[in-house]
This record gives sequence, C-alpha cells and structure tokens, in this order.
Amino acid sequence: MVSRLANSDCWTIAALVCLMLAGCTTLPKRGQVSNIDPTSLDDATFIHYLASIPTVTVSEAARGVLLLRGATEEWPSYAEQRHELVRLGALKTDWGLNPEDTLDMGTLGYMLRVTCNLSPSLSEKVASVTGLGLRRYALRRCIDAGLLPYASSAQPVRGGELAAALAKAEEFVEPPTPNPPVEVAGETS
Repeated sequence: MVSRLANSDCWTIAALVCLMLAGCTTLPKRGQVSNIDPTSLDDATFIHYLASIPTVTVSEAARGVLLLRGATEEWPSYAEQRHELVRLGALKTDWGLNPEDTLDMGTLGYMLRVTCNLSPSLSEKVASVTGLGLRRYALRRCIDAGLLPYASSAQPVRGGELAAALAKAEEFVEPPTPNPPVEVAGETS
C-alpha cells in the first residue's frame, strides 16, 4: 500500500512539473509584502526596495528594467511602462502577463536580453519562428553574459536577483545620447 501511494504521488508531482515546464500553469501571485507602495518610491529607493522583497511582480520588473533606459518619470504607470517595453520588443503582448503576477526568470531574461542589446543565440532565432522556448533561450543568453544566475526559466525571480541583475546590466546598456544640436539658417542651437 505504501509503495502504491508513493508511486501515485510521484506521478502527480511529475505531471505538475511537466505542466509547469510547458507553461500550462502560472506562478502564484505574491501577497502584499509590506505597507510600502512601490509606485510612490523614487527610483533610487525603489532599487533598495527591490532588494528587500521575496519575489518580484511583473510591474516591479517592468519599472526596474526601464530604469536601465533612464528615469521612470517618463512612464509613471504600469500601462505606460508595459507599452514602452512592448515598443522596445522586450515584452510580447501575447504572453498575457498581469502586473500583479510573479515574474519568472525566463521573462526577465528576455526583457534584459532585449534591453541590453545582447545578440540572440541561434537557438533563440530558431525558436522565434514558433515562440516556443523564446524566454528559455534568452535566459540562457543572459546567464552566459553573466547577468543572471543559473536557474530554470519557470523559477520565480527574487528581489535581490533583480537588483543584482540590474546593476550588472548597466554595463551592457548604452547611455542615452542627448539630442544633437540643430542648425537653423547658419546658427547652431
């Protein structure tokens, strides 16, 4: 009887793992961690906040990744941040990410790979035809570049991991260039 029960439990666990790896299940939502509203924090305090939370939500990661592009006053709401990340190609609209969902390492890897202008691997280029494995190969590329620690693409992102990845990613992101001077009728402005 014991071996029969253990065998049954093994199949249940194996089935759940397969569903998770296939993307058929989602990560649980993180409950409120503290009384702090992260949207009310300035950018520097927000990075310190990230280091203190157990897991990162999609909205927190969107703001964090956009910090690599400059101050987030340009994109004060999650909707504007999401729109900017979709415009940059760092998020796909068909992924169905909600702002309060827990972020997984594969999605973070994809966001960082695009934002840091890392060239996609051959496997990622092939996977882009179907979209299957896209985030997994982007994560692998970020691991190879030293941005992220080795992890499964379905693993939830911890706050300290995101803060460390953002610090490392600053080396890869080109600083924004100021607008060049414009000549008007022989004068430079």
